[in-house]
Amino acid sequence: ILDDDSEDETRQVAETLLSASKIPYQIIRGQKWSPEFGLTGKNWACHQLSQAAHEEIFIFCDDDVTISPKLTERTLRLIQQNPKASGMSGLPNLKTSGFLQWLIMPWIMQIPLGISLPLGFAWRWPRPSMQLANGQWLAIRRTDYLAAGGHLALGKAVLDDIQLAQNLVVHARGGLIPAVATQDLEVCMYSNWKNMVTGFSKNLVQIYGGRPMNFIFLLLGLNFIFFIPLLSLNKPTPIMLGAFGLVFLLRAVTALLFGRSLMQTFLQVLLLWPALFALNYFSVLVLKNQMLHKTDWKGRSTSLARFKI
Repeated sequence: ILDDDSEDETRQVAETLLSASKIPYQIIRGQKWSPEFGLTGKNWACHQLSQAAHEEIFIFCDDDVTISPKLTERTLRLIQQNPKASGMSGLPNLKTSGFLQWLIMPWIMQIPLGISLPLGFAWRWPRPSMQLANGQWLAIRRTDYLAAGGHLALGKAVLDDIQLAQNLVVHARGGLIPAVATQDLEVCMYSNWKNMVTGFSKNLVQIYGGRPMNFIFLLLGLNFIFFIPLLSLNKPTPIMLGAFGLVFLLRAVTALLFGRSLMQTFLQVLLLWPALFALNYFSVLVLKNQMLHKTDWKGRSTSLARFKI
C-alpha cells in the first residue's frame, strides 16, 4: 500500500482493515504527487508501487471492485496458458444503483465492445488501436510492464489502462487478453445519474476514438443497427424479419455473455429501444460537457480532454 499523504485517510482505513485480518501487507512511504512530474496522481502512485514490487506478475485493481477468492488463481492460470500475452484484463459484472444506469451501462461498457472488437483475438494483433483493457483489473508480466515503460510512460493519459495495453503490444511480447470475468469481478461504478454523466464526461469520447466525431459515428452506427429493423415493420419482408430477429439475438447474447440472468436478459431485450433512446440523451449530455470542458472529476482536473472534431 502506497502512503503518499492522501487526503481521504487511505493509510488509516487500510491499517484498520488489514490489522484485523491474516493478510500480509506492507505500507510504503511514497513521494507526494506534484504536477511537475508530468503524470496523473494514479499513474505516479502505480509507478512507485511497481518499483517496490519484484514478483513475476503485477496486479492492478481499483478499490471499488469486489473480487471472488478464485479470481487471482484464474488470472494467473490464464496468463501462464498464453505465453505470447503480456497479461490479462478482466471485464466485470456491472452493478447499478438506478433504473437509468441499468438501462444505459451495457450500451456503454459491453455492447459496443461486443460488436466492434474481436475480443478473443485483438490482443494478438500488433495494432495499438485494436487493444482493449479495463483498469479495474489488470494483471501484467513484470518484464513486459518494464519493457513498455510502465505507468511512467503514460504521462497524463486519462485512459491509462488502454494506453498501457497499446504500449505493451508495441514494446512487449503482446497485448492484454480481455477476459469476461463476471463470475469473479463485480463493480458499481457510479452511485447516481449525475455522477455517471460527470464521470463518463472525462473519458467516454476517449474510449471510443478520442474525438467527438468518432464517438458520434459509433452512436449513429448503433442506432442504425438496432432501429432500422423497427422502422421496417410496416412492410415486413423475410430479410427484414431476419434482421429483426438478429437484433434481439445480439442483445440477448451480449446480456448472457456478461453475466445477466435469464430474467434480466429478457427485460433488457424487451427494453432495447427505450434503452437506446436513453443512451442518445446521455450521449448528448456527455458531448455537451466535452464541448464546454466540464470534464473534471471529484475535484481533479482532466484538462487534457479537448473538443476536437
